[in-house]
Amino acid sequence: MTKLVEIPITERARRYGYLIWRKKQDGEVRALLGEVGCVAICGAVEQQAKRVDWKQRRISVTYSFTRGLPGSASKFLLQRARQKIALTVA
Repeated sequence: MTKLVEIPITERARRYGYLIWRKKQDGEVRALLGEVGCVAICGAVEQQAKRVDWKQRRISVTYSFTRGLPGSASKFLLQRARQKIALTVA
């Protein structure tokens, strides 16, 4: 099982408030999340029941959070934490 998934923070992700992964990372993200439809996020931002959009490969984390990220932040780090997904910014 995947322990940690690094997802780059794109300009589109910052502008619209999404955690967006590439097609080649689909296997890693599916291994981390499983086949769930919703996830709870903890860590850098606390959010309950965020829908996983498998077709568009994204999870909404609100644009107020992503727009507030420092310009030096270049990637999201996802990790499984019990029943939640731990999100940190690097």
